[in-house]
Amino acid sequence: MRHRPRRPPVAPLLLLFMPLAAADDGSLTARLDALLATPPKGFRAGIHLRDVADGRVLYALDDDTPLVPASNLKLVTTAAAALRLGPTYEWVTLLGTTGTRRSDGLLEGDLLVVGSGDPDISGRFHDGNPAAVFERWAEALAREGIREVAGDILLDDTVFDRERYPPCWEARHYEEWFAAQVAALSFNDNCVDLVLGPGPAVGAPIRIQPVPDTAYVRILNAAKTVPGEKDGAIRIARPAGTNEIRVSGSMGLRCGTGTHFITVHDPVLYFGTVLKETLARKGIAVRGQPRMVPEDFDPSERPAEFVADHRSPLPRALQVINQRSQNLYAELLLRTLGRAACGKGSRESGIAAVRETLAPLELPDPIVMEDGCGLARGNRATARTLAALLAAMLRQPEPVWRMYAGSMAVPGTEGSLARRFAEKAYRGRVKAKTGYIGGVSTLSGYLETKRGRIVAFSLLMNGVTNLAQALALQEAIVKAASDLDDR
Repeated sequence: MRHRPRRPPVAPLLLLFMPLAAADDGSLTARLDALLATPPKGFRAGIHLRDVADGRVLYALDDDTPLVPASNLKLVTTAAAALRLGPTYEWVTLLGTTGTRRSDGLLEGDLLVVGSGDPDISGRFHDGNPAAVFERWAEALAREGIREVAGDILLDDTVFDRERYPPCWEARHYEEWFAAQVAALSFNDNCVDLVLGPGPAVGAPIRIQPVPDTAYVRILNAAKTVPGEKDGAIRIARPAGTNEIRVSGSMGLRCGTGTHFITVHDPVLYFGTVLKETLARKGIAVRGQPRMVPEDFDPSERPAEFVADHRSPLPRALQVINQRSQNLYAELLLRTLGRAACGKGSRESGIAAVRETLAPLELPDPIVMEDGCGLARGNRATARTLAALLAAMLRQPEPVWRMYAGSMAVPGTEGSLARRFAEKAYRGRVKAKTGYIGGVSTLSGYLETKRGRIVAFSLLMNGVTNLAQALALQEAIVKAASDLDDR
């Protein structure tokens, strides 16, 4: 027999927000109807607001119309992860040795790295040093007495399939950070960071510092330093299937530095190359090369002794996904769900796992998923389903709902709401996820009314031709609901 989740008392939910005094602000329906009375041509919106405590619908407009959710789809992927994997889940990436260790420090064998889909091997949580994990691994090898490796660095990424891009993604985005290739061994968001600055004099090439500084990419610098302090339209391109990065355009002599994030081709070999380079800097030479294992790799045929690992907690990853809208994290999480449910991580198994995990919530409408992050234009969801999902997540055990709700962006802090809802009155009363792709702007999350009621809301806007107007409309709707004080 299927049991509906028990509704918790309202009081624990209020811990998410700071209470404010009550005031009478009139009819919410009248205010929102007025805001939405004259939509632009081609504009479509699905809007749903519901009281979390009693399930009462406070406002609905075309809330059963399937619309493109953009990055609001991340709320679906992360909800499934919170429910299936739980707050204690960790990704674990292992470093091991095979073969024989000699007393002179030579490993007559290979290094083996076993991937798990860990999204956090980067500088994000290591003071900006993307190679910090690899440096710790070098120290671990040194403690084992290893000074040289005769063999290769074997890279086991077989917990996921090797579909690097969802087929529904547009190829024109492949060099952009938000469309990085997906792999079970990922490094530095599968990007190289290019720090650009003017050269020492007019006419000189601009300065380019790659981070990490790696031979994995080849940089062709045709950009010049020009007089003044303006950036003269720097252009950066990476031809498909290569790691050749072409930089052109100009920078003013008095320009400051700026960072551009460019994806790499074949992130598993990128991982292995930078690992080898880092080990060399730390005094451990690897004679061989980074090499991906076959897809049918059997670890029992090459037994390893594991000497180091890296662990990444799920709650931290959810914050990166829902606050910074990091697409690669969401895609890795989707495949992690697929692996947990089906034994092998893939886009298809991940989508199946999401559906299976959310089925007991009895959401009102089906969700069409083509990826886990919302970049695909074939994704569809209704506003009432996203709002129902948000409300249902607050009825889960406290560790789950705290992790989920706590992963969302808050106005006035870091993340996608840093510059929105500027008034201090709303900063402690809104937690939400933004979404944007061309022609689509969305916002879904939680708000607290002046009387302390928690409202789950979803605002899906398609056919957007003026993004600033769409953002302003979303804020006006959320503020009107936050100011609600119906007695």
